[in-house]
Amino acid sequence: GLTTVEGLLSDFSRYPVTFPRVLSANVLEPDVVHIRVDMPFPLYARDYIAHFRRQKLDNGVRFWWTSVTHTEAPEREDTVRLPNAAGSWTVEQQQVGQSMVHYFWNAEIGLDIPSWALPRARRTQGQEVMYWLQDACNRSK
Repeated sequence: GLTTVEGLLSDFSRYPVTFPRVLSANVLEPDVVHIRVDMPFPLYARDYIAHFRRQKLDNGVRFWWTSVTHTEAPEREDTVRLPNAAGSWTVEQQQVGQSMVHYFWNAEIGLDIPSWALPRARRTQGQEVMYWLQDACNRSK
């Protein structure tokens, strides 16, 4: 339900458990998180520093984020920084125990991805994230 999904999405430090492709999620401030994401071989890992905001809706909640810079998250040689990433999660209560989740994400993906692979990578990433969120909800019951 709504409270389960909202709890998973707002517990940034547990993102590596909820979303297996997340290598680390370091909370730098209550609403600022440095997220490092694994990418399939032969691509480098990606990271971004996200400033999250939360908005209460009539029948749910929306989390949205934008990339920011932060002195406590230096760039790494083995990771491509995504300075222009943004997205949102919208969770709407459908009926007791059920929610509808909308996920939007966009970024300048950085180095080493051929143009033909970009649509596939975006689709795969979106499908994985939704699958993992549903799995995490089922495990929390």
